[in-house]
Amino acid sequence: MDSGAFHKSKWAFAFGCALFYAQGAVALPGDTQTQIVNPGLVTNTSRLDFGSVITGSVQSRLRIPPTSDTIIVSAGNAIPVGGSVSRAQFNVVAAPLTLVLINLPSNIQLVRVSGSEQMLLDQFQQNGTPLRFMGPTGQLSFFVGGRLRVGPSQAAGLYQGDFTVTVNFL
Repeated sequence: MDSGAFHKSKWAFAFGCALFYAQGAVALPGDTQTQIVNPGLVTNTSRLDFGSVITGSVQSRLRIPPTSDTIIVSAGNAIPVGGSVSRAQFNVVAAPLTLVLINLPSNIQLVRVSGSEQMLLDQFQQNGTPLRFMGPTGQLSFFVGGRLRVGPSQAAGLYQGDFTVTVNFL
């Protein structure tokens, strides 16, 4: 047998097989899906409230820790006299296992209602670390406390202010 003929036959056979396989190709459908989730919802469910305080004779510092609804006199001689003392609470809802970064302000001024007198609220703290994973349910709660500076001649009245907590969804 001529080796050239064998070579041509081999190519013809390979070409014929390729045609056979090409004719036997099957198209299969694929599927896909996606879920759109809200980027996250943050709500403030309780305010940071120092209750009622009698000023002392010197500058006083009152603290509410992020771990309990108690007021602590950390310096001076101001006297807490009741009222609704509470740490602030925030609830976060997002996709399960989302990584979040919580940022607190450094300080704010509380201003007396119907007046211009101020008190400094600083040293904001939260329970837990600033970087957290959302739980498998997509829900997370955290608490915020801080330190209030009450002057010895602080004018009587209701003092109010707003602070911003930023939750970044990573």
